[in-house]
Amino acid sequence: MSGRRKQMRRAQCDADRRCATVADLEHLDRHCRRLSTDFPSFKRAMKKAEEAGKELSEAQIEELLSDVIHVSWEEAQPMLCSIRKSREFRRWKRQLDAHPGIESDLAPEVLILAMIRSVEIKGSVHRTIVCQIINGMDSRIWHFVGMCSRTTREPVSFNMIQRQLQRVEQFPQITQTPIHLS
Repeated sequence: MSGRRKQMRRAQCDADRRCATVADLEHLDRHCRRLSTDFPSFKRAMKKAEEAGKELSEAQIEELLSDVIHVSWEEAQPMLCSIRKSREFRRWKRQLDAHPGIESDLAPEVLILAMIRSVEIKGSVHRTIVCQIINGMDSRIWHFVGMCSRTTREPVSFNMIQRQLQRVEQFPQITQTPIHLS
């Protein structure tokens, strides 16, 4: 009996991770669309407050961490489908995944989508803008690519985004044509 119960619990946990309701995703959007604490402007503000001998209030911290660039499902979904159909994307994905160490939590298609949006917004790929875009994406996007469950969504760190962009810069085809990520 206990073996059967364990199996049923596992199946229920798997189902809980896969199925997200609209209410679940709206809750994640309201409460979890935020930057990580390693974001440069947050670190600068913390350092500045520390030098002044002050502490940032909860409201100030919340304001700094909620400085994301919102991307809706409606504007991202067609781009995601196009990216996923691309042979070039599949090659990039293999190259991004072919590194020693643990697999990144950042889905390659989300990184590429954020790079495209950064170019649309600023005219070039800025690491900080890419980070703000990724962390400001609709939770449906994150759930679609497997970056969050129906109950949790952790912000993608600036350092992780920076490492992934450095890997993209190392791709042989990119180094032949000058692309400068700032």
